[in-house]
Amino acid sequence: MLVRLYIKDYAIVDELEVHFEKSFQVLTGETGAGKSILVGALALLCGDRGHADLVRSGGTKAILEAEFKTEQNDDLTNLLKHVNAEILNETLILRREISQNGLSRAFINDSPVNVNDLGKISSFLIDLHGQHQHQRLIHPETHIYYLDAFGKLTPLLEKYGQAFDQYNKDRKELESLIDLRKSSYEKHDLYAYQIDELEKATLHEDELDQLEQERKILENSEDLFETTDAVSSILYLSDNSVQKNIQEVISRLRQISNIDGKFLELISSLESSQLAIEEIGQFCEQYGSSLEFNPERLEEIRVRESELNWLLKKYQVTTISELIKHKEEMISELALIENYDERIEELTKRLQSEQLQLRELAIEISNKRKKSGQNFKTKLEKLLDSVGLANTRFNVQIDWQEDPDGDVVIDNRHYRLTNQGLDTVEFYIGLNVGEPVRPLHKIASGGEISRIMLCIKSLIADSDDIETLVFDEIDVGISGRFAQIVANRMREISKNHQLIVITHLPQIAAQGQAHYSVSKVEQNGRTKVQVKKLNFDDRITDIAKLLSGERITANTLATAKELLSLQNDA
Repeated sequence: MLVRLYIKDYAIVDELEVHFEKSFQVLTGETGAGKSILVGALALLCGDRGHADLVRSGGTKAILEAEFKTEQNDDLTNLLKHVNAEILNETLILRREISQNGLSRAFINDSPVNVNDLGKISSFLIDLHGQHQHQRLIHPETHIYYLDAFGKLTPLLEKYGQAFDQYNKDRKELESLIDLRKSSYEKHDLYAYQIDELEKATLHEDELDQLEQERKILENSEDLFETTDAVSSILYLSDNSVQKNIQEVISRLRQISNIDGKFLELISSLESSQLAIEEIGQFCEQYGSSLEFNPERLEEIRVRESELNWLLKKYQVTTISELIKHKEEMISELALIENYDERIEELTKRLQSEQLQLRELAIEISNKRKKSGQNFKTKLEKLLDSVGLANTRFNVQIDWQEDPDGDVVIDNRHYRLTNQGLDTVEFYIGLNVGEPVRPLHKIASGGEISRIMLCIKSLIADSDDIETLVFDEIDVGISGRFAQIVANRMREISKNHQLIVITHLPQIAAQGQAHYSVSKVEQNGRTKVQVKKLNFDDRITDIAKLLSGERITANTLATAKELLSLQNDA
């Protein structure tokens, strides 16, 4: 059950905390007082999308927090384990923060989770029926969701949904491969030619740099020979070479070092220099003697460079490594083209297997829907009788969608599969004795729709064991004696569920075992929302306002007191 709702810097709420009880609780207040803000906060904690405009002016972030008392549940426990959270002392605290830039964070018992997981977990704790949601009943395409919720088909539908998504993914890939195969023949010949051309070129990543270096040497071999010959002569070979002159200097210094030892360090430095000069001279001598002017090799290099540069230009790349990568990519593409038939055959067989699996799952889901549809009909008709729709006949119409291009063949007929299976579901209703049942959306009035939705929500909540139900003005369109009937039905629901109801009807407000008044006040030049739990006398006044507006008379006070006394008699 929901025990506490905390709101800070959300919409026009600066800070608000409401404590709830395990009972039938009502919230009343004038239109625009802020009741929808409380529902909006709960909706965000149930995974609704948030945005920056929800942050109160002047606030840095909106903070929403709901504390639930709950018992261990295998499905809930497994889901919590998946997000690294757990129930602590039978308590789960759901928290949502929305910053000024629109970024949102969610937590469960202080463990961070994504908003999608927050919504999944909250679905085990609370069923939120927002304002005007009951109008969804007038759209037949939504009926299937109510039936599936009643029949607890979610696990089977998730399994089917995964298979359905994989089937569509594989089918799109097959269609793409078939289209590619049609245009592959021309590419096949082109790729084969280009691969052959690049293979014959025997490409090496550093070859162009090596060729350039070798060409420079060959083109300048005469200058290189003259220079290295001169250097080796100066340093090493001539009679007056640097090496011989240094040797003479060393000999003279050694003679005087006997007189002053300071020259020994100089001699050591000169001997090191002498070795370096000798090595340089020998290198230049050997380099010059190894040089060979080879016009044929030079021409080969120029031709090879020209060939490689032409390939770079042709394939619009700048390096040999890119050219090699392009060749490898074409080899892979060519292999794929050559294996289209094999891949197409493989996918075709897989799709046949997936189609068979989908067929079996869809039939299983349909059978379960038909079975739960009968149970749904029986139970709902009893509930409808309790809200003033006596002798109502209710039918669940389940049909398969026949389609000549459908994916599934059953008894030589083709049927279309959707993400919900084979079925279309529509609710039919007969409200008057002697009249046939007809599509619900064509004959039910606003007040009747509200009562039907109340009964459906009650059935689904009982089926899913959801403890907390929140109804935001589900009583729209209900008046007169039916208001008291609906109030009594809500009182019955609250025996097995925590029921929180936002209402404008005095009959429903009077049935609440706890009553909260929502209002707007001004403080320090700012509007804020406040929620006050009413005592018995305050409830009389509040219900009197619902009966007659701001002008309260002795008669309306007496009527309000009488309505409250009905609760005590219940």
